Amino acid sequence: MRKAFDAKALLDAVEAQRRERNMTWAELAKTVGVSASMMKGMAARAELETDSVLAMTRWLGRAVESFCGDDGAPAIEPGDVASSGRFLRIDTKALHAALDTARAERKLSWSDVAVQIARPEITASTLSGLAGTTRIGLNRLLAITRWLGAPVAAFTRLTPR
Repeated sequence: MRKAFDAKALLDAVEAQRRERNMTWAELAKTVGVSASMMKGMAARAELETDSVLAMTRWLGRAVESFCGDDGAPAIEPGDVASSGRFLRIDTKALHAALDTARAERKLSWSDVAVQIARPEITASTLSGLAGTTRIGLNRLLAITRWLGAPVAAFTRLTPR
């Protein structure tokens, strides 16, 4: 069974790279596009902001899943907001389409999928409504991509700043 997302491990990896690149937290925040306070406080949060996690894993050139003990997931293409002017976001429409395809292939209802994913915050309406939203929490995202058997990176897109 895969482990939960380890925010402290992500923060430790970011801190190690920050020191290696001889950057201040303010420089890092500007480069990555995430406030220094958000980064420093993320280990204490129950639900992490997916956009912040994507920005940091992108800067590190690592897969989101690598912080869940899955080192086989494809890494996110390295980059940052400062040099590209673009944010990495989850493509919720593509995620919904993949879910709907898998649901139909397995002859399941949205309620069946929610039961199989087995997370209390994921309901049939949450899943069926993904196409109409632009945000998704990290824990929900990881549960859905695990059910699909697909990496988070498969559902990302770069958007203008």
